[in-house]
Amino acid sequence: MTSSKRRAILGGRFDPIHMGHIEMAYIALSTGLVDEVVFVPTADPPHKSVEVSYSHRFEMVKLAIEGIEGFSVADWERDERYAINTWHRHATDRDWYLLGSDSFNTILSWYHFDDIVRDMRFMIVPRLCVPIRRDLLSIVKAFTITMPCYIGISSTDIRRKLLMGLPLKGLLPDTVIDYIHKHNLYRR
Repeated sequence: MTSSKRRAILGGRFDPIHMGHIEMAYIALSTGLVDEVVFVPTADPPHKSVEVSYSHRFEMVKLAIEGIEGFSVADWERDERYAINTWHRHATDRDWYLLGSDSFNTILSWYHFDDIVRDMRFMIVPRLCVPIRRDLLSIVKAFTITMPCYIGISSTDIRRKLLMGLPLKGLLPDTVIDYIHKHNLYRR
């Protein structure tokens, strides 16, 4: 796929998408290195389980970013399990793979790590106060965003709050909260 835009590809379970994901995308745009952030929900990530179906998670991402300039959603991983395959099929040499420090620190365990090191470029945002592993920075192409520890929101915590019936205002876009309630998601 060719694109004249410089993109940050933000892959994830988005189970559910939350304001931390959206804030990360805004931060990527603010660097001036990208023109667009493409949210790419994963179908069945090999290293984590998902609570709700791909179609629900995809729809929640669409609702969360609807009308936000510079944000889009792609179904590139509907049937794909690995970031490197998505990168090879859809990325250009102008693109970045956007992720939080917590995810970046696990890339040694990712499928085809050698190809990842050779081919992918990472834009890394501090997340959950997890410091970026400096030893990894020496072996990958990366741009690190320097800022105070941020994004103290996790989808795991949100799912717990949903089970407990706690309020979610400010943690999720209102459209996503409404969708979750309408479809009775995360209710085990």
